[in-house]
Formats: sequence, C-alpha cells, structure tokens
Amino acid sequence: MQKAYNYNVISTDNLGDDSVKIAICDDESLFIDMIAEHILNIMRQYDDIDCTIYNCTSGEQLIDLCSREDIEMVCLDIAMPGLDGCQTACRLREINRDVVLIFISNNETMVFSTYEYEPIWFVPKSRIDMLESAVKKGVGKLQMLKYHKRYVGIKVTNRVVEIDTERVSYFVTGDHYVKMIYADDSDSVSYRCKLDDIERQLGDEWFVRSHKRYLVNCRAAVAIEGSSFVLKNGDVVPISKSYINAAKSKFHEYLRRIR
Repeated sequence: MQKAYNYNVISTDNLGDDSVKIAICDDESLFIDMIAEHILNIMRQYDDIDCTIYNCTSGEQLIDLCSREDIEMVCLDIAMPGLDGCQTACRLREINRDVVLIFISNNETMVFSTYEYEPIWFVPKSRIDMLESAVKKGVGKLQMLKYHKRYVGIKVTNRVVEIDTERVSYFVTGDHYVKMIYADDSDSVSYRCKLDDIERQLGDEWFVRSHKRYLVNCRAAVAIEGSSFVLKNGDVVPISKSYINAAKSKFHEYLRRIR
C-alpha cells in the first residue's frame, strides 16, 4: 500500500499573474521553516509573481510530491535518512528534466558530487545569505523556459506548418528537402524548402546552424564535443569549421540563461 503524505503548504500574498511552485526538502523541520521564511521574503520582492511552498522531510516524500504536483524549484538537503539528496535528485530528473535544483548542505565537500544532477546553485548552510541569488537565478530560468514560444509557425512552400520547439532536435537538408528530426524518435517529417528559410523564420528560438546541412535546437543538446553537437536522444550532429564559433556562442548563451 502506497504511503500517504501530508504536506505543509504556504503561499505568498502577492496577487501576481504568475506563480511558482517551490519544494523544500530537509530532515530538520526547524531548518525547513527558516528556509521557507527566507524564500517568502525573496519572492515578495516580485510584484507579479506568486509562489507556493511545499515542505518535505524526506527524499521519498519529495518524490511523491513531485509525482503529484508540477513542482518547478526544489531546495534539497544532501545528508538525509533513507534516500539522500543525490539519490533523490536522480529520481527528480527522471520525473521532471527541467526542475530547478538548489542543493543546501552542511557538507561543502559534496559540491562536486552534485554536478551530475545539474543544480543551478550549491548553498552551504553556513551561508544562507547565498540563497537569495540562487532563488532569483532559478526564477529567471523558469521565466525563460515558460515564455519562450513552444509552437512557432513557419512557411514552407505554399503553406504554414507548426513547429513544436520542445520536440524537434534538429533539421537536416538534402535533395531539395528539409527533414525535421524529433527528440522522441517519432517519425521524421520532410518539407520541400530551403534550410536557410527555416533558420530565418525560427529567429531567436534557440536554433543554431552547425553546418550547411544542419540546424540544431540548443534545447535538445547535451554538449559540444570537439566538432559535434551531442544530443539528448543520442544523435551526434557535425559542426563545420565555418560555423563552430557561432554554434559555441549560441549554445553557451543558452546554457547561461537556463543555469
């Protein structure tokens, strides 16, 4: 039988147009209360953003919460009974790839061990003053992810097609056609058009030319290794010498915005 959890939930009193769901996870209830108060004071600085804070005392409880609610930001302790912070973070990334993760810990030597879970910040418990910068950076990342255009209409030949910028990994051209490759390995779609025209119409939607034949979605990329983009679905897309500087610049700019 699945354990039922109760969550202590508090909200800011802002009447903003936007809302952020934040979870705090620590096995010490008094520390949770202190962090919650800090976060409330930080979020009250935003006139147009409300927030709801969920308090959890174990990794298991946090995972259950994130499976039920669309939690967008998590402040997570590392040393906890049962699932520790790193084990919990691994599970959270499976539930929500884009959750903003902030580690808070007494053990500052663990900072390098947390990198694989892609936190935006590591806050020592002795330096809670650093939490304000971490939360504000997290809010900025969430706003960028939320307000980019997920669906973009582009004109190909004599019709307009809708591009889902969260599903498309890259475009590749050949034989007068442009093929759209999906991140989830769905069947690709081809259009008779020029890659230059698609690149121009996508504008600032985080697509970057890596080669005369390839247009890559920065959201779908894990890294640039040598002269190639490595994508989340395992594909490797070449970067030619003439595009390498622009590709690196665009991808690094994207990473700075989301981290």
